[in-house]
Amino acid sequence: MNDNPFEALANEQMAIATKRKLEQSRARAEKKQAHIVQSEKDAPMILGPQEQKLADQSKQARHYRAWKKAEFDAMAKHPLHYSNWNEYTARVLDLTPDNTNEFVGYIAKQRWLLEAEISIRRLALSFLANRLIRMRLEQGLAPLDDSLPFSDEPPTLFETVRTLLRVLT
Repeated sequence: MNDNPFEALANEQMAIATKRKLEQSRARAEKKQAHIVQSEKDAPMILGPQEQKLADQSKQARHYRAWKKAEFDAMAKHPLHYSNWNEYTARVLDLTPDNTNEFVGYIAKQRWLLEAEISIRRLALSFLANRLIRMRLEQGLAPLDDSLPFSDEPPTLFETVRTLLRVLT
């Protein structure tokens, strides 16, 4: 069967589990060998330029949302601010168009947030912006509605909180 006496001896002394792994490895290597396409049906689907761009953008959006969620989760476990953060998120989630003035007063009294690092203030503003956008969409309005600069329009809740938190967007 095998002309090499050393290989024959190794096969006799090899454990069954090791032999199984080697066979599986050989099978995988055979599968990886070049696959010759003989029909259109066998050919792998290749995305067109627009489809590829859309796929890339959706992949980026998924990664961004996962990163943002990880940031929010990390903040909820922050050693110094977790209880304040959890109270803040509860207030933001309870926000309605009727209690926006109360929310501004709440933010103005939150010393921990006003004096926090810029990354924490940005995260808080981002959380508020997400909630405001969702709230406006639920009401059938445009997602963003900031006041025009140098106009007589009063600032929106987002703009007021952004000013209080000293965050440039």
